[in-house]
Order: sequence, then C-alpha cells, then structure tokens
Amino acid sequence: EEVYFRIISAKTASLMATCCAVGVASVLEEIADSRVEQARQFGEILGIVFQMRDDLLDFEGHRTGKAPLADIKEKKLTLPLIHALGKASFLERRKVIGMIKDRPERIENINYIVQFIERSGGIQYTMQAMQSKVEEGKLLLTSFPEGEARQSLQDLLSFAANRDY
Repeated sequence: EEVYFRIISAKTASLMATCCAVGVASVLEEIADSRVEQARQFGEILGIVFQMRDDLLDFEGHRTGKAPLADIKEKKLTLPLIHALGKASFLERRKVIGMIKDRPERIENINYIVQFIERSGGIQYTMQAMQSKVEEGKLLLTSFPEGEARQSLQDLLSFAANRDY
C-alpha cells in the first residue's frame, strides 16, 4: 500500500499539487509561502482522491463507459486489489497473483479476482480511504479565506470523489 501511495503521489497527485500551488501563487498579490504550500498539499490530496475514484470506477465500467476491469486486465495494482492481497492467505495471494500474471483477461480469472476483492473488503476499504482523504482536504480548505475560490476547490474535491467517468 505504501508503494501504491508513492506511485500515485509521484503521478496524478504531483500534477494536481503543482497546478494548485501555481494557481494560488498566480492570484496572490503577495506570495505567502505557507498559502502556496497549503494549496500544494490540497492538490496532492485532490490527486490521491482522483486516483482512488479511478480505481473504484474500474469495477463500475459497465455503467461508466470505461472498459470494465481494465486495470486488472492490464495487470495494474489498484488499492482494492492491494488491500485484498494484504488480507489473503499465502496460498490465495499466490493464486490471485498467478491469475493476474498469466491470463488476467480470461473471464473466469476476472470473475474470481473480482469476487476475491469483494470478499476481502477491498472496494469498501478504498471507499473509506477515499472519504478520509476528502475529509482531510475539506479540513485543509478551512484555512483558506471564505469565498468563490475556496468553494470552487471544495466543489472540485467533491467532483473528484463522486465522478462517474
């Protein structure tokens, strides 16, 4: 799980963090390092929430237009899968990893892996972890002055957590 967060922090979260920091710096008359850092932190949280939601959308592909279970078929380790593997016995973990390595596109492998993730609470865990990050982002935004900009950031965070695509 630690590696997962390092990877998404270096990708999506880093991009969002930079955008938020630059955005705040561009509108402040006097650049306050602490405010820019808070914006960077918010952007990182936003990126993490965005990626967690993307992991969850993989299981909702049939209703979102995203190819269902594309991440598993592409052998990507997502948070629901990582959590499930962490809770599995050695033998079950070995079986699932073997399915992913060898033939992840086979329908029986996909079905088994999805049931494994659901049975292990991987989806629920990811939803709770995402909600925790959303709350962390909202709390961070309380240090920003009230107004349209703060509301826009709150709306963006809500969108990232609830998007359907």
